[in-house]
Amino acid sequence: MSHTRNHDLAVAGRTLACLVGLILIGFAYSGCSNKADSAQTAEALAKHFRESHDYYSLTRLLPYLDLRRRTRGEVERLLGPPSYSPMPHLSYYPTDRTVAVACPEGSVPEEESCVTKDSKQVNPLHSFPVVLVVAYLESEGQPHPEDRLDSIMLGPVGE
Repeated sequence: MSHTRNHDLAVAGRTLACLVGLILIGFAYSGCSNKADSAQTAEALAKHFRESHDYYSLTRLLPYLDLRRRTRGEVERLLGPPSYSPMPHLSYYPTDRTVAVACPEGSVPEEESCVTKDSKQVNPLHSFPVVLVVAYLESEGQPHPEDRLDSIMLGPVGE
């Protein structure tokens, strides 16, 4: 009886191993497909951002800016050349979105506009553009395509 039970356990173990193997093969196959789809999605978003500098495309593109692996050349291939570089290790990419920073008396900032206590939207007195600031590890002198990405920050920029 013990021999039959050991045999049954062995068969069950092999069956389970086969099922796990098939599941892993399925995941591997879907992962390859997802990577290809992911690359196409990133390229479509990047192209749209380069053409229109829209906030929507940029925010969907941010997960593709893998901080551990990107170089300045790769970032600029995705986003295009920066609109402004105040220092060699910083690149600014403005978007089409602004944020209200100063509102008329009796109102408060709410995203791009100001809102009064009775929920009416009013124009802000002052707004800042939402900008992606890309920082690279500093290199000697001028920027180089092989400069490594250090950090990114997306938010309002202004004085």
